[in-house]
Amino acid sequence: MKKKISLIIALLICLSAIFVVSSPVSVKAYDAQYPLIIVLDPGHGGVDPGAGNGKGGNEREINLKIALYCKAELEKDPNVKVYLTRTTNDLSDKVSQSLKKDGKIPLSARGNYAGKMHANAFISIHCNSGTSSNARGAEVYYPINVTWCPNANYVGKGLSASILNQLGTLGISKRGTFTRTTTKPQTERYPDGSLMDYYTVINSARSCHVPGLIIEHAFINNNSDYNAFLSNDQKLKNLGVADAKGILDYFKTNNNKWLFNDVCLGRDWYSECVQYMKSKGYISGYANGCFGPTNSIQRQDFVVILANMKRIDLSHYNYKSKFPDVSQGSYYNAAVNWAYSEHIINGYNGGKFGVGDSLTREQMVTILYNYAKDYLGLDVATENTTAMNFSDFETTSDFAKDAMVWAVDKGLLSGYANATLGPRYKAQRCHVAKVLMNAELKNLINPVFVPPEPDHGEPE
Repeated sequence: MKKKISLIIALLICLSAIFVVSSPVSVKAYDAQYPLIIVLDPGHGGVDPGAGNGKGGNEREINLKIALYCKAELEKDPNVKVYLTRTTNDLSDKVSQSLKKDGKIPLSARGNYAGKMHANAFISIHCNSGTSSNARGAEVYYPINVTWCPNANYVGKGLSASILNQLGTLGISKRGTFTRTTTKPQTERYPDGSLMDYYTVINSARSCHVPGLIIEHAFINNNSDYNAFLSNDQKLKNLGVADAKGILDYFKTNNNKWLFNDVCLGRDWYSECVQYMKSKGYISGYANGCFGPTNSIQRQDFVVILANMKRIDLSHYNYKSKFPDVSQGSYYNAAVNWAYSEHIINGYNGGKFGVGDSLTREQMVTILYNYAKDYLGLDVATENTTAMNFSDFETTSDFAKDAMVWAVDKGLLSGYANATLGPRYKAQRCHVAKVLMNAELKNLINPVFVPPEPDHGEPE
């Protein structure tokens, strides 16, 4: 069950009809077509004033001013879009109204908002405060290095360093960039079992596949820090501008965030899946430099992928197919014969296989379920029936219901934001990347399986 799923995907880079090898294409880190999206989170607000210094200064007002100055500086670049979790101190603005609860904005709602806006990065703006009035300087926290949404750590590490370096040009003491892991390992874990980040604003953003940072600009309860960096609007503007320069410098100088012309790390939920598959050498894009994440995959192509799961010698299956729409000599003929002979996939009631038809999500998981159960002989018993809780589960075809329950239980498939599974939706390339990445990370393939000897004769 632990065999690397690279064998499943090896043919992805060979099927010119699906994944065409392309030469590197030079693209900008962001442009008018794919703007850089940043969500700024002025910490605290409403009934929560945050830390103060007893001299009238508190985080509620200071954080918002820094964020507004940062937003103004960022938006001097026409290809940058900035959203704030709040634009007022009393939370009377439209976004705050939609997020607040009990007079303040919950921490998780802040990170979730970044996911809703499909942000490239989430920046929570704060001032520090310590038990010792001697503590001073700026520090930035970024996501820990775990397998869940690895892009959050990758982007966060570089972005936090870039911001801190810019703050340092103002004369602020640079305390460093840090990560912090949960202190509740028994209960706080990401969907793949990885330990969660300690800070809620970071782990909630990461759960939405957005890199999240916390900037502690200076110590509000240190007289030296407060007087030098926080005591008037010009000094707060300096901080906001420095934050903006750090953000822009990072994204402008990291063109490798663009995996393909249409896939940028952190911009879409599937970017980390595509990054994972590309980094393993499993997937290449089209000749135009695009990946085509929303393009559908066809039934015969998915079967070819499975045939290469264990490097099946398809030369034994090059006979004429029982399906009239499967052409002998086609790149998929042998794979379809193999899959049918092993009860992995059947055709339609009309006798055709469905060559050229788009694979649906329920068909995709059913093929994987049959492959695991009937071909690999794996135990497909499920521990829970979470799939049945989705509002559209009953629209799943009868043949696919067991497979859908299994796929959700094993973490291969998850639903949409509106609590639906979309069983009859087309399986898009981004979905295929996610399912196959999950299968590899969860070690769902038997490592010692030996394929049976093929029947060399044509089926009766």
